[in-house]
Amino acid sequence: MKLTIRAAQTIAKGSHLSMSYVDLMATTSQRQQELQATKFFTCVCPRCQDPSECGSFLSALLCPTCSTGKDYPMLPLFAEGEDTSIVQAYSCGTCGLVKHHEEVEQVLDRAGKEWETIDSILEDEEEDIEKDVAIQLLVVRRLQLC
Repeated sequence: MKLTIRAAQTIAKGSHLSMSYVDLMATTSQRQQELQATKFFTCVCPRCQDPSECGSFLSALLCPTCSTGKDYPMLPLFAEGEDTSIVQAYSCGTCGLVKHHEEVEQVLDRAGKEWETIDSILEDEEEDIEKDVAIQLLVVRRLQLC
């Protein structure tokens, strides 16, 4: 039996390779909850420690107050051994508005359901719809959910 693995980018010899146990499109909070529930550990990778999720802003929303800033989790996020169930607050990087996590998580959960809907439509469609377009539509939709 032969196994072939293809990478989306060039990997330098000796680089660390890893695989994700969770959905990479999920927010940090969702990923941490899943890891605690199923794998019993706290991820402390760079993405999980960065409020912007390495510039992807998957856990962020447009601020409804200033409309230019992004609401994203406040530091510190998670440290190994801490309760990772919830990020306590989100803050706008522009105007400083602070929101309770539950408010933001509800919006992000709705956006996740939107993603599942788009994904299932793409799987069902016989026409060749570019997934990139669907992702762009999701991002626009997610930002409008506030």
